Amino acid sequence: MLMIFISGSLCDLQSMVDICCNEFDKLDMCLNVKKSQVYIVRIGRSYRKEVSSILINGKPVHFVEELKYLG
Repeated sequence: MLMIFISGSLCDLQSMVDICCNEFDKLDMCLNVKKSQVYIVRIGRSYRKEVSSILINGKPVHFVEELKYLG
């Protein structure tokens, strides 16, 4: 399953991931942290600033500089 989240901030992105994890728990499903990636497009003066991790069930998701879609 491919899911793409678009958010204006990492805080909002984390909220979307948390909502999905809660709904998946109700369906007895889970997001696979090892297969999940975060690609960030940042614009402005602080685009090189260090950012906090996005977490899935307490585990950090890997940040990438490019995405590959194999489907």
